[in-house]
Amino acid sequence: MVLVSSRRRVSPARRIASGAAFAFAFAFATGGCWDFDYVDAPGSPDATTDATTKSDARVPCVEGGYYCGGEHVSGDPRSLYRCNKDGSGTLTATCATACIVAPPGKDDACSQPPACVTNGTYCGGDKVNGDPNVLYRCNAGSTISVVRRCPNGCQINKNDDDTCK
Repeated sequence: MVLVSSRRRVSPARRIASGAAFAFAFAFATGGCWDFDYVDAPGSPDATTDATTKSDARVPCVEGGYYCGGEHVSGDPRSLYRCNKDGSGTLTATCATACIVAPPGKDDACSQPPACVTNGTYCGGDKVNGDPNVLYRCNAGSTISVVRRCPNGCQINKNDDDTCK
């Protein structure tokens, strides 16, 4: 007769799956909403030492798609980037208020900016969505038109029109 232990050796994958199932059941039972970030094990090929890097930034973006910074492309979360063939992002706009992450399969976009003053000039990202190195004019109905590109950058001026540097 052989004595068999009642304790079984459980694989790490099964332990993780059991933990996820428990977390889901706990959240469901308590009526809570839980969000989990998965972190690569130290020493794994995908591990990073930068704790501020979002895991979504490592997932490849779709070429030609628009993404908020940190959402499949690196960058400022308040800016909108166009995905390049190599997976990097090119800044297309600094959002005046926020960048909105869209559901999968749809482009992210800047949220509706606050109303700008008609005939006022604004740098992209200052009450208008746009390139931070471009000076825009606010038209009637809060539409904008390009005044000019600022080769040395755009200067945001409090309580006055923005200007090129």
